[in-house]
Amino acid sequence: MDGTVTRPASSVGWLRPTVAAVFAAVVVVVAMAWVIIGPSSADDAGHSSTADAQSIFQEQTGVRVIRVAVTGGGGLVDLRYEVVDAAKAQHVHHVPPTLVDDESGEVIDTLLMDHAHGGPPEAGHAYPLIFVNEQGLIERGGEVTVVIGGTRLDRVAVE
Repeated sequence: MDGTVTRPASSVGWLRPTVAAVFAAVVVVVAMAWVIIGPSSADDAGHSSTADAQSIFQEQTGVRVIRVAVTGGGGLVDLRYEVVDAAKAQHVHHVPPTLVDDESGEVIDTLLMDHAHGGPPEAGHAYPLIFVNEQGLIERGGEVTVVIGGTRLDRVAVE
């Protein structure tokens, strides 16, 4: 032996490039997830505020709006609602809701053949109300405000 110290070959020499490769892969995956999920979470935030508004409306009126749709060749508007609290929803069968076209501000309150629901509303039941869409103000793709008593549900999409 000549007095030189020989160190054993490092068994972790491969570790540094592997850690760097794994880190880079994680960064790529996170970036891709951000691109894919990011816009969706913004939509969820909008959906959340819509859901919050629907929840408040439901709490105050006892009614959940299921849908608003233009039917009858554009001459009618079908409002479907579900009674979630029969006691709070009593007024709906005495004084029907009104619709307000969000674009023009016009109120739509004429029911087809003056049809309204009689009798007490039943929780868990869905009810239709068909409005006359005078002058075709409400259109598919637009938005309306549903008004029950003094409570408003804004920006309801029209199918």
